[in-house]
Amino acid sequence: MRQRYSSVFTWESTWFVYPDSCVFVHTWRIKTLTLPFLLATFGVMNKIAKVFVVLAAFVLVAGLGAQEAVDFSGDAANVVEITVENDGLTYVTESITVRQGQTVRLTFVNTGGTHDWVLDEFDAATARIRRGQSETIEFVADQAGTFEFYCSVGNHRRAGMFGEFVVVAAD
Repeated sequence: MRQRYSSVFTWESTWFVYPDSCVFVHTWRIKTLTLPFLLATFGVMNKIAKVFVVLAAFVLVAGLGAQEAVDFSGDAANVVEITVENDGLTYVTESITVRQGQTVRLTFVNTGGTHDWVLDEFDAATARIRRGQSETIEFVADQAGTFEFYCSVGNHRRAGMFGEFVVVAAD
């Protein structure tokens, strides 16, 4: 249900229904095209537009680095070191790919709140840690497939704090 209050802001009310609870969320949103309209109105479009384009490019480039690359060449690749950080209720690294049989040494760095990192299929999990803390775990990726890692704190997983762990079959 969306109610319009002005040409700049909208009010949104949404029901999220889960198996064991319901959540009602109210959100104020600024319309996407409002910023260029306001900038043009006040005659500062040219200067601000340049800053906006630079910031948008930075966000795009930062987003492209969200996957963890893994080198599969040679015997030296038997241990893979991966660092995962969170940004609020999301993991910055949303997809991790390793080769079957590799030992994974994963360090979870918590940048805010209380979180953990869990991968059920490999019985791999960090402890619940607070902002500024980190923990390293080690496990062997002994089965090929695509699996989900997640945060087991509260409803963080439902809120989007999960990612994909891909194990490529050994040759």
